[in-house]
Amino acid sequence: MLFGFAAQTPNLPAPLANDLAKLSSASNISVIYKFRVVGESPTEYKLSLGRPKMFKLASDTGFVQSDGKTLYTYTKSSNSFTETPLTDEALAEFTKKPEVFAWAAFLQKEPANDIAVARAGTTRNVAGNDVTEVEVTMKKGGIVSTLYLDKKLGIARGYALKQGDKQYLAAASELTVKTDPADAKPESFAFSAPDGAKKVEPAAAAAGSYADVQTILNDNCMPCHSANNMAAGIDLSNYNGVKAVVTPGNAAGSRLIMSLHASGGSRMPKGRAPLSAASEATIVAWINAGAKK
Repeated sequence: MLFGFAAQTPNLPAPLANDLAKLSSASNISVIYKFRVVGESPTEYKLSLGRPKMFKLASDTGFVQSDGKTLYTYTKSSNSFTETPLTDEALAEFTKKPEVFAWAAFLQKEPANDIAVARAGTTRNVAGNDVTEVEVTMKKGGIVSTLYLDKKLGIARGYALKQGDKQYLAAASELTVKTDPADAKPESFAFSAPDGAKKVEPAAAAAGSYADVQTILNDNCMPCHSANNMAAGIDLSNYNGVKAVVTPGNAAGSRLIMSLHASGGSRMPKGRAPLSAASEATIVAWINAGAKK
């Protein structure tokens, strides 16, 4: 498995190629870590990954979970959850979350294809663990990250991530990697509703946040509509720029949504595949809910 994976990624530095190979061959990964947007307070997350297509990302506000077939999203504040099929689009959306950046390759078929450039840096000791720094630039979204790859385990113990006008930091306090298929434990990903939790329809759930929308725009509209380029005078790298091309409460009448359905060369993203239905639905819901930050 390792040799086959490495053969497909000859241009990656050895520590990163090894990281992707480890993620590809692992049966189960568990991470407890602090994640924060630079300038804001950190949040503790617990991430569990299993096969096939199983995951759970939990924080003190709720969790999102997949048993491989169904996606469950629980919101603690309303003590409610939604239940939807785990489509390929939904899985892809999850792997794009900044909160899971360093470990998302576990769930992806060819993660190396998304990397534009990677360069190995120095070795240092972080919280008693020897790590190798690897700077990674992704092909889409203007995403640049520094991964801190644990020399003993072979995968990331933390990372620094720049995406649009946001910067993120993640540092794991606990990191477990298992390779034996017997350790996959699919039963651990079976959904169990918290006490008193009510099931609600997805349409009745809270609209996607601005952070969700910005992630989609970063992945699909950069670098053309970055602060440095501003194609057609539009900057989609920050809230004020996005707010300028939407009409709160009226997604259908918003310039941003209309551009997604324009004809020929006017259709956005220009020269790229159209947004997925799930991505567009997230943006539409956010606009219709008031386009709040």
